[in-house]
Amino acid sequence: MKFKIHVMAQLVVFLACLFFLSFRAALLITLFHFIPSFDFLMKKLDFHADLHRKLTHNLFVAAIASFLAFRFAPDLWAALASLNLLLHLLMDCQGMGVELLYPASEHRFKLF
Repeated sequence: MKFKIHVMAQLVVFLACLFFLSFRAALLITLFHFIPSFDFLMKKLDFHADLHRKLTHNLFVAAIASFLAFRFAPDLWAALASLNLLLHLLMDCQGMGVELLYPASEHRFKLF
C-alpha cells in the first residue's frame, strides 16, 4: 500500500480520536499505525532491504506492541491503537502481500 494512503487514512483516524478522545489518545493511536513501517528505514539505508514487510509487518510484533499498549495505556486507547496497527497490516495485504507469520513462515498473505 502506498505510504500516502496510510497517511491519509491516519489523518482521518487522528481527527476522529481528537474529536472523541484527547490529543494524547489520538497521538498514541495514530503512532501505532506506523509501527510496521519502521522497517522502511532499513530499506532506505540499504541495510537488509530484503527484510522490508517482514521484520515488523507480522503478528508477533503486533502482539508485543499490543501487550505494551495494554500495559501502559488506558484500555480503550490500547484497544484502538492495537486495531489501528492491525489496520496497517490489513492495508498492506493488498498487492504483493505481507508475511504475517514471519519468522515462523515466509508465506505472503494477500487479499487481492
